[in-house]
Amino acid sequence: MHRPVFRPAECTATVDEVVELAAFAFDRGVLPRPVERMMRATGVETRSFVRPAKTVFTTGSGPELWEETADLLAAMAREAAERALAAAGLAPEQIDALVLSSVSGWSMPGVDARLIRSLGLRPTVRRLPVSVIGCAGGLYGLIRAREQVAAQPDARVLVVATEAFSIGFQPRNTSTPSMIYKALGGDGAAAVVVTSVGDARPGPAVELRDPFELLVPDTEDDYRMTADPRTGHLGFTSTAEAPQALLKAEQYLAAWRGRPGAGPGAGAAAGAAEPASADPTFFVAHHGGPAILDRTAQVLGCDREQLRHSWESLRRHGNMTSVSVLDILARTLDDPDGPRPGEEGLMLAIGPGVTIAAARLRRALPAN
Repeated sequence: MHRPVFRPAECTATVDEVVELAAFAFDRGVLPRPVERMMRATGVETRSFVRPAKTVFTTGSGPELWEETADLLAAMAREAAERALAAAGLAPEQIDALVLSSVSGWSMPGVDARLIRSLGLRPTVRRLPVSVIGCAGGLYGLIRAREQVAAQPDARVLVVATEAFSIGFQPRNTSTPSMIYKALGGDGAAAVVVTSVGDARPGPAVELRDPFELLVPDTEDDYRMTADPRTGHLGFTSTAEAPQALLKAEQYLAAWRGRPGAGPGAGAAAGAAEPASADPTFFVAHHGGPAILDRTAQVLGCDREQLRHSWESLRRHGNMTSVSVLDILARTLDDPDGPRPGEEGLMLAIGPGVTIAAARLRRALPAN
């Protein structure tokens, strides 16, 4: 897998602007101080939206805008994909499969069909749309791409994530989860080319090995989509137990990693894993929010410094659902002090379900 290309949405907003505009949800347009403190505690300082922030927070993105939203998502995706193909030295017609992750574009035909047309992919390209995995979709898409390459070693797979979390900001919803996600959410797109090790393309890359997937038992209600029955505006909510899902997954992750002390039955759910290798030296983890990152550090046995790219992506762009983990991977590969060729790492993403996706990484040797 080669270095992902990240493309933020067009309209930027600072945390001060978000806090001011979010007050629209309350009577007299005054944001309660405890709510403001909670929103600022997310650590998100800037982010971008597919529409102006004032529109996002006061008008919202109801069903009448869903087709337009799909067009905006496809346009972002096209730019990211064109840059990813150029970096890999590939033309669109050389792509054999397209994996597209997006939970934000409610239209049929979907964003993947728009992208095939606009990008100039072959009409016979294999399509694998990923539409209900949410924040885990970026890594989930990479795992699906790896399967394509494993079945056909000369396949070139384009993985694209394009998201508009902002369409889930229900303007009049003042619940605690709604206000947190209004502070967390951001929009953007990312793309990455996946090929076999023998078909290495120019630029930095990592090998993705030993993928792991888990639906954490008894967590189906922890993260979920909602809809306002009066306006049709979609939203996103979670329970207070949601950040604990990673702790519930710890025994399964431990069994997958080959660590001692995994709970009973964990091995069967984790599936057959490769023999444990050296301890990872780098981590690529979807942030979700501060509580998720803190639990990630606890479960993976790493510290804040090792998750610095996750924290920085959260600070600068917010939670872009499936896009974020690809941005974090790009930051990791761009880091002058990042992993050296041959070094081992771990990649992890968490999404509704609660879905956990993980994989081992190895920094690839430079292409000849």
